[in-house]
Amino acid sequence: MSIGWKPAQAMNRDGTRPGTSAQRSKPRRIASAPTGEGRFKPVSYGHIEHKLPKRKYPNLVCAWTNLTVACQVCNTNKGDYDDPECRLLDPHVDDVEGMVVFAGPMAFARKESRTRATIMRLQLNRNGLLFQRTQVLERLNSILDTVQRACNEPAVVRAMWFDIDSLTAADGEYASACRQFLKWQLQERGLARP
Repeated sequence: MSIGWKPAQAMNRDGTRPGTSAQRSKPRRIASAPTGEGRFKPVSYGHIEHKLPKRKYPNLVCAWTNLTVACQVCNTNKGDYDDPECRLLDPHVDDVEGMVVFAGPMAFARKESRTRATIMRLQLNRNGLLFQRTQVLERLNSILDTVQRACNEPAVVRAMWFDIDSLTAADGEYASACRQFLKWQLQERGLARP
C-alpha cells in the first residue's frame, strides 16, 4: 500500500546523489543580485530583496518586478537606501562587469557614481567577500602556474583550460574578478589559449 510519501534520497557530502556524476547533479548557483557574484553559503544566507524598499514603496512589497535574491549581508547593508538620482546597480539590468574593475580581490568603480554607491553601501570590499574572492583568484593563479609549467604537454594544458573556463564562465563564482585577473595574467605571462 502506497501513501504517496517517499523517504528523502541520501546525498553525498558534495551535494550529489550517490551513483550520479557531480557535474550533472551539482546544484545551480544563485548569485547575490546587487553584485551578481558569489554563492550565498560561504558569504551569508540568501534573502528576498526588495529593489525598492518596502517601507517607502508598500504597494510594491509583493510585485515580482521588485523582488530578487541577495545575500543577507548585502540586503542588510542596503537597508532602506533609495536615492532616485543614484540607484544601486542591478545586475539584471546594468552591465556590472563594465562598471566595476577588480584589482585582485578589491572592487573599484569605473567613474560611475552609482557604482561607487553600490560598492560603498553594500560594503563589497568587506572581509568575507575579500577572503572568498582571494580564494578563487588563488585557485585560478595556481591553474595558470600549471599551464605555464606544462606548456609542452597539450593534454594537460587543455585540461587546465577546462578549469579556467569554469572559473570564468558567466555563472562562475566571482567570475568578473576572475576574467579581469585572467586577462592581466595572460598578458603578464605571455600565455594564450590553445
